[in-house]
Amino acid sequence: KGMCSYTSFSYAHKSRLSNRFLPNSMSVLDNYNGKVFCGIFSKDGKSFITASQVHLCSVNESSHQEPLCLTNTSRRFCVFSVVFSSSGKEFLGGANDGCLYIYDLQRRGRTLKVIDMFDFIPAHEYDVNSVAFADDSSHIIYSGGDDGLIKVWDRRTLDESTAKPVGILAGHMDGITFIDSRGDGRHLISNSKDQSIKLWDVRVFSGDQAAEKSLKAVHEQTWDYRWQQVPKR
Repeated sequence: KGMCSYTSFSYAHKSRLSNRFLPNSMSVLDNYNGKVFCGIFSKDGKSFITASQVHLCSVNESSHQEPLCLTNTSRRFCVFSVVFSSSGKEFLGGANDGCLYIYDLQRRGRTLKVIDMFDFIPAHEYDVNSVAFADDSSHIIYSGGDDGLIKVWDRRTLDESTAKPVGILAGHMDGITFIDSRGDGRHLISNSKDQSIKLWDVRVFSGDQAAEKSLKAVHEQTWDYRWQQVPKR
């Protein structure tokens, strides 16, 4: 019998070992002149993408940084949300121009810009605040915007000349701030500036009338969620 009578490490011992052998110090990768909106690791932890007011940047495991170009426009442009595909070879981004972008990290170039060609408008009327893949197949895309709508897109039917969502989820009364998929291709959850969280079943889409009501409610909002109290419903 050894000096320790425990059959396993105590919580204190585990914490001490973790602090000694696991990285636990902060390091600065880069300094930006503008705000940083998001950052995400690939599943294998080898790549990291960050988006700011200045640029979109990819960092690999050797700490090599590479600016990524999604658009060649000279207007003010920034990405608010990025998410890796399950393979880690590409990522999906939502931007302030209301469009969605898919970037291939191996080709080092944009492969798709999603504009709703049915109505000849961006994917969303306002900023795209959040994007997500439905499951590991990376075929189905979710996007949530400041127009209060969540749109569902199928990459197998998408190209830059014929982009149209396969469905819309409406019900929020203000802009969408975040969406996340359960990963089963059927359910997702959303958070909104209207201070509500909703769980959706993407097998049942909203009708045109519901989408119009949500858009109307968003257009009529006169409060700022950052400093004003929530209006009474």
